Amino acid sequence: MYFNDPIIKTFNYFSQSDKSLGVLVQSKNFKGIRKKQIYVFDTEGDNFVVVEPFCKNN
Repeated sequence: MYFNDPIIKTFNYFSQSDKSLGVLVQSKNFKGIRKKQIYVFDTEGDNFVVVEPFCKNN
């Protein structure tokens, strides 16, 4: 993930060229436990992957 860059800036994930876009989604359940997921989309194809980051301090 790139911080302090435009939100539409693409990066390389599926290939060597910069054609992927990432979206961070955070949710909280009724117990207050937070869950974070990063969705990475290929801007030229149908590929996408969901990444659950390992964070000690949610």
